[in-house]
This record gives sequence, C-alpha cells and structure tokens, in this order.
Amino acid sequence: MRPYIPAHSTRCRVTLALALASITSLAFAAGGAISDKDIASSANTADWLAYGRTHDEQRFSPLKDIHVGNVAQLGVAWHMDLPNDVGLVSTPLVFDGVLYFTGSMNVVRAVDARTGKLSAAATRRA
Repeated sequence: MRPYIPAHSTRCRVTLALALASITSLAFAAGGAISDKDIASSANTADWLAYGRTHDEQRFSPLKDIHVGNVAQLGVAWHMDLPNDVGLVSTPLVFDGVLYFTGSMNVVRAVDARTGKLSAAATRRA
C-alpha cells in the first residue's frame, strides 16, 4: 500500500517539478525541443507531451485504432520490473516513441515505447 500524499503537499510539488525537469532534459538530449505550441496542438496524436496530453487537459487519446470492436483482443506487449519502486509518481509522457516516467526515489526512466527496452535512467543528486 502506498502512503497517502496530498496533491497540495510540498513533497508532491517538488517531485513533480523534478520529474518535469528531468523529462525535459532527457527529451532535449534525445534531439528534440518541445515547445508550448507542440503541447497546445491537438493535431499531434503520436505523442503525449503533458499531464493531460494537451493544454485543454482532456486526458483523452484521439486515436481510432482501439475501439469497442477490438478492445477485447488487447494484451500486454511488454512489461518492466521495477523491484525498488512503490509506484509511479508522475503521469507517463511520450515523445518521439520514448516513454518517460518517474518512479520511487525520483528516478526518471526513458523507455522505448514499442519494445520496453530501458534507454536511460536518471536521478537528481543532492
């Protein structure tokens, strides 16, 4: 069972800030710069660049590949063991086929979204 951390707590805000800074750094290192215009665009259906996908915060994917007729056929494509993590502490983001997420102890990981192969892991050093 995970401990309850109120959304307004300082710890939560610091963790989110570190996660976003780390994710931005990893994405920038991968060769892409994400702009405010990119996040605002609902036309980009390949990436999930922000907490709610775009600035309108709908948290809805406009993709049409999964629907009522085929949802029962879905299965697990890959999984990743995270033995030292209690859970995820941020919304996973996707940019250019790379899934970025933050686990316990503020470890940010970059994973190939298609294969599940870990490509980078970073943590903030005090």
